[in-house]
Amino acid sequence: MADDVTDRDLLVERLAGQAWIDDPFAGFVDPDGARAASPVWPDARWAECAITGRLETAERDVWEVRLTRDDLAVPVAVVFDATAEDARARLYYDKEAFHSTEPRRPVIAPDGRPLPVLVQRYRDAVRAADAPALAALVHPDAVIIGPPGRIDGVGFVEAITRAPAVGSPGVPLEICTVTSVGTRYAAEFISWRRPPHAGIGVYEFVDDLLVAARLYEGPVRR
Repeated sequence: MADDVTDRDLLVERLAGQAWIDDPFAGFVDPDGARAASPVWPDARWAECAITGRLETAERDVWEVRLTRDDLAVPVAVVFDATAEDARARLYYDKEAFHSTEPRRPVIAPDGRPLPVLVQRYRDAVRAADAPALAALVHPDAVIIGPPGRIDGVGFVEAITRAPAVGSPGVPLEICTVTSVGTRYAAEFISWRRPPHAGIGVYEFVDDLLVAARLYEGPVRR
C-alpha cells in the first residue's frame, strides 16, 4: 500500500465498494445514495477523517472513525458485513450532531447466536439494572464514551441502575451481532425503549473487567 494513502482514502474506497449502505439519514441506499444524503460521507466537507479502531473478522469488519471540521467532531462506527450475498455496510452515529431528535430505527434482527460470556454478563446486568453484578464487571476507572459524553465506570453503573424520573432503571438491551477479536467486542444492538433504537457498542475487557466502551447511537430516549 502506498505511504500516501490516507484514512479518508481507505474509508471512501471501502464504502464505494459496497452494494448497499444503511445510514441513519439516507436509509438503505447504494453508495451514490449515501454519498448524496449521508452527513458523514467522508468527503471534503470534513477537514479530518481518522480511523481510530478496527475489529476485523471473516464475517464482519468494524471500523471506528472520527470526522472533524471546525468545532464539530462526530464519532462514527462502520460495520462492513460479509455475511449476506452482497457487500453491505451499516453506519452508526449520533443524529443529534446534525440536529435530529428522531432515534435511529432498528436496522437488523438478532442473529440468534450464543453470546460470548462477558457480553452476556454485561447485557444481563444492564437489562436488570443489577448494581452488584454491573459493579463486579465494570472497572471503576473504565472510560465509557457515548452520546452524553465521557463517564467513568462508577458513574456508568450509577447511571444505568438508578431509577429515572419516568420509567424503570436499566436498559432493555437486545444484542443483534457480536464481532470479537480476543477480549474486544463490537455488539450491534436494539434498545427497546419507546421508541426503540439501534446502535453499536465497542467494548474492551482486561482480566474480565470492562475497561473501555464506546457507544454509537442516538438520540436516546427513555
